[in-house]
Amino acid sequence: MKKFLALALTLALALTMCAMPAFADTAETKTFSIWTWLGSAEGWGCQTYDEIPCFTTAEQATGIDIEWEIESDTSTFDLMMSSGDTTDGIYYAWNPTRTAKYSAAGLIVDISSYLEEYAPNLWALIQSDELVRKQLYAADGGIYYVPWITADRRLVYGEGVGIRQDWLDKLGLAMPTTTDELATVPVTLPALMRAQKLQKRAAGHGLGQQDAAAAQHQLEAAVQDFGKADAAAKQEAAGQLLFAAVN
Repeated sequence: MKKFLALALTLALALTMCAMPAFADTAETKTFSIWTWLGSAEGWGCQTYDEIPCFTTAEQATGIDIEWEIESDTSTFDLMMSSGDTTDGIYYAWNPTRTAKYSAAGLIVDISSYLEEYAPNLWALIQSDELVRKQLYAADGGIYYVPWITADRRLVYGEGVGIRQDWLDKLGLAMPTTTDELATVPVTLPALMRAQKLQKRAAGHGLGQQDAAAAQHQLEAAVQDFGKADAAAKQEAAGQLLFAAVN
């Protein structure tokens, strides 16, 4: 188990762009299977992560041959986890609910006791940043995944919400520059106003999400489903996402 975790951490740290020694020429090549989905990479025609240089570079740097198991929807993830026959690693959008469920079932491993030895730079960052610790540690005190941490805020320009200028123009709104201004934009869109009214009406009858945590989980699930939906299901998934966002 210790050797397996060392292998997993070595690969994971390479994939997350942490400093890694180049030992591929002196170590026997090993294989490591990863379940994942293509996400946005599919938009430019990518068929496998073997076509993306950062992953092939990670393989060369670590001497680990990645065997990708590419899937396209949440149901295949659920089937794999329920079977108990999982890949070595799972490159997925983990949340507190999934982490608690599958750690309790013994399907994902607490790596916290291995980080100081095998990932000292990551361990030092975790210990020095309270915000990282709060987000990374599970309720049971374990760490079940290697995080994606963007410590340099200048590198997050491509992440976050985008707003179509033509929508703002039709509504006579200026581009929001603060979070308070941003919060007023969605409710001014006609379809979302209707969705908000319906959800308020449903809540009055005890339906829908009744607390912030449940609403957050619903939204996270909707985001993942939208990202993995094929062309035929994209419109319906978009509607579910918007409905969850309004909630």
